[in-house]
Amino acid sequence: MMEVSSVENSYILTTENSSGLNLTLHPFVLINISDHFTREKFQKSSGNVKVIGALLGTQNGRAIEIFSSFEIPFTQTENDIIVDEQFFLAKQIQYKQVYPNYDFLGWYSTGFYPTKFDIMCQQQFLKHNESSIFLQLNPSKIVSKDLPVTIYESVIDAVNGQSQMLFVENKYQIVSGDEERVSIDHINVATQAGDAKHSLLLTQLTNQRNAIKMLNDRIKILYKYIEDIEAGKIPPNHEILRQIAGVCNRLPTISSKEFKNEFMIDCNDVLLISYLSALTKGANKINNLVENFNKIKADNAKYKINNNKIF
Repeated sequence: MMEVSSVENSYILTTENSSGLNLTLHPFVLINISDHFTREKFQKSSGNVKVIGALLGTQNGRAIEIFSSFEIPFTQTENDIIVDEQFFLAKQIQYKQVYPNYDFLGWYSTGFYPTKFDIMCQQQFLKHNESSIFLQLNPSKIVSKDLPVTIYESVIDAVNGQSQMLFVENKYQIVSGDEERVSIDHINVATQAGDAKHSLLLTQLTNQRNAIKMLNDRIKILYKYIEDIEAGKIPPNHEILRQIAGVCNRLPTISSKEFKNEFMIDCNDVLLISYLSALTKGANKINNLVENFNKIKADNAKYKINNNKIF
């Protein structure tokens, strides 16, 4: 029988995890969870705030990589907690259509330590993944140096002669791609400085804009100089004209058919990304509208049923 920790953490095993599970976590997931918790915290002025969501990613043997997540509504009472399974399944199908390689790997929640409600949620999610993992964000350690995130696996062990589901902590590592590093830097610097203009990304783009503007101003000066020579306003300086001709000869030709084809391909790619972004935003707004409509319709139905019972 394994040793269980103190009463406060009575659902955690103190023994070292020997499952050999290799967990990799992307920062985008942590940003989603933090945003989810922050929104719920501001919407609820009092009481402890708990959020629940699903973790998505890939699994290859004992190697798990968590890429994304989405929120899941739930209902909690004093003695029970029920996850909205219909919403979870519908959302999972939608994600599969966009990210067919992403599978349901586990779920996340917030709290100081695992409780009986987390055990109940784990039992519900095990129906969809028999090796579901549990990621917990501790809001009380947000200001600490260590990352306030713990990932658990569930095991069945004998406690006081009875079988009980317990959590055992698992080690993990944080990895990020180039896009995530740019986004995180932008968020981090903007949060610390209180102004997104201090982001390194925007600084780099501003420097590029200034360099292009300076180049454009110098080209206008040369163009004006040649115009004045043609108009007879100033005498020609053949040394300067030879330098201008040398610069022009070193420029790549932009009148060839190959250049036009490549330019049109790049232009179409940029337009396609813009259209996809607009479609995604539109679909998200429509989805929110439909969810609000369904919620209002359900509330009206409950109201009518209650009125009928009264009368």
